[in-house]
Amino acid sequence: MQSILVAIIFLGLWMLLTFFPRFENPYLGIIVTGTAITLMYGMAIYFSKASPAVNGFVNKIIMTLKNMVHLELGSENKFAFVFSCPGQKEQDATPPGPAKGQTGGNLNKLLSLLSSEKRFTGMNREMVTITNSWDKVEYKGKTKRTEATKREVLDSNNLHRLAMEIENIEEIIFASGENAKACVSSLNLEGKLKSTVQVISLRHLGNQSINQIRWDKDGIEIITYNKDNPKPISEKRSLKELRRINVQRRFEKVAFDLLNDIESENFL
Repeated sequence: MQSILVAIIFLGLWMLLTFFPRFENPYLGIIVTGTAITLMYGMAIYFSKASPAVNGFVNKIIMTLKNMVHLELGSENKFAFVFSCPGQKEQDATPPGPAKGQTGGNLNKLLSLLSSEKRFTGMNREMVTITNSWDKVEYKGKTKRTEATKREVLDSNNLHRLAMEIENIEEIIFASGENAKACVSSLNLEGKLKSTVQVISLRHLGNQSINQIRWDKDGIEIITYNKDNPKPISEKRSLKELRRINVQRRFEKVAFDLLNDIESENFL
């Protein structure tokens, strides 16, 4: 179908050539006619979406030039992470961008763990696209809230914006948070995403959410020691070391659950 569309566009442009003015200077004619045909052909291909590769390339340039706080385009089209919305950390970062602060650090930990798996070999932040269900900055000191409403994120204009950012993702889109899940699920149901893509639910990557994980991937309880639950005398490791180990176990559990969802095709 795409080949037919390209052929129709090419034929239409060839017919338009008959209406082009003739120049006395043949070199000027070649330059003007060639430039006009290239621009018209490129615009026709882009707006007709006859070539996903061309659309992806042009959209990537456009979105990179905008330097948007909610979006970070990956070097590959395999994986994307969709979060809720940018906050103060994302706004104040240099340069501004998505998933900074706690969420960004925790995302890096998760990517490091996933990269050891065959399907995700070499996976790092530079490779993946990171965006948000809502592109506006939200935090209490600025907007008196921390995220948009479900109605706002499901608005057609917002969904169109998100679709442009993730429509070329080929393998997996990880949706973190209720708004992200609602948006990505809606786009998937409407056929706005690639047919090959898997949509996987991802728990919120903030520390508050991660610290709620009580059992590791082997089903062993993760015990946190504090003033209310002091470390036993028999435990020789320092509290700092135990906290580091517990963090690692919690992220191993997050990665383990994600891999299970992927293998069992437990999609949104």
